[in-house]
Amino acid sequence: MILDLWNYFKGYVVIEVTGFSVERFVNLAVHRGVYIWDVKNDGSSVKMKVSINGFKTLRECARKTKCKYKIVEKKGYPFVTYKYRKRKLFMYGTLFFVAFLYVLSSFVWVVQVEGNERIEASKILLFCEERGLKSGALKRNIDKKALEQELIINFKDISFLNIGIKGTKAVITLTETLPAKEIVDRSIPTNIIAVKDGLIDSIVASGGTPLVKAKDVVSQGDILISGEVVVKEDETGTIKEYVHAGGSVRARTFYEMNFTVPKTYYQKQYTGEIKKFYRFNVLNKDINILKPSIPYDNYDKIISRKQIGIGEILPLPAIIITDEYKEFISVEKQRDLNQMLELSQIIISNRIIREFAFEADVIDKNIQYEETADGLRIKAVITCLEEIGKAVPYFDSISEPAL
Repeated sequence: MILDLWNYFKGYVVIEVTGFSVERFVNLAVHRGVYIWDVKNDGSSVKMKVSINGFKTLRECARKTKCKYKIVEKKGYPFVTYKYRKRKLFMYGTLFFVAFLYVLSSFVWVVQVEGNERIEASKILLFCEERGLKSGALKRNIDKKALEQELIINFKDISFLNIGIKGTKAVITLTETLPAKEIVDRSIPTNIIAVKDGLIDSIVASGGTPLVKAKDVVSQGDILISGEVVVKEDETGTIKEYVHAGGSVRARTFYEMNFTVPKTYYQKQYTGEIKKFYRFNVLNKDINILKPSIPYDNYDKIISRKQIGIGEILPLPAIIITDEYKEFISVEKQRDLNQMLELSQIIISNRIIREFAFEADVIDKNIQYEETADGLRIKAVITCLEEIGKAVPYFDSISEPAL
């Protein structure tokens, strides 16, 4: 790559050599110090690249070997400058642009975080910015090893981290530690209480005394497994211990949903009219060339961003932002009974996914429909089987502490 750039800067020509002693021609030229490369035999002729200085000495080699040669192409910076010698402003502008890109490539303009799930990327970027790794930082001033160590020390959830700088982009790649397991202090007496109303389906106690059984109805706050255990009971009295109650209590729980699916609804219909406006973000500052004037009453706005740069590893500190406005009109439509029934099922399923606990098993759905002039009225009772027990400190869950 570097050699190609050097050859382009110095300039070279592609020549075509014909004759019976082409091999002798090449050997004689090399013996005289001519730089020749990319020699290709096309059958009837041989093509090769020759430096500008070496080309001047080929006439004597051709005379001695009885070969002929001609220039096929001229490549390199000297020929470009000669071509545009009368357009100096263009040439100097090109040189300035190349020099400007070279200067810009000495800085980091984009910083990204990859591999994070629990740790917020904004916190890592803020930490790096305070220590010099940010947009506009000079690459040679960044101590990657020291910053990697600081990040691992200050963010306990990071197990591995690497900062890679390619071109003008810095990528912080990390691996997070496994989530720490919750440590339960089993020396603290607890009760298992109900977190919601339900019908007990099963109860298994690993510690403490069960106070309910299957088919019992319980309310939120009721004690299901007591941390009070009778050790001994005789004519002299009762001896009790207070332990860390534990176990599994599964119950049938009931959820009610009431809503109406409207018969009339409005749907967007795009007219095909689109307005686009462009703005720039340079060094995190927005530059609006023209203030947009939107001629539509109803429209959707779509914002797209394109990083300016040379390839993926040489992003520059400028972003083209496109604001696209798409006009639409609202068209009134009517649902039939089947469509309203189908939509009600979707609404119920979405609410179950969004509002119910992940561990809850839906075992029954009792749905009643009532068609009205405006739509379809829904009343649904969802029966779930789920864990309803929660451990709480023993003396916080009873009204009067036992003596």
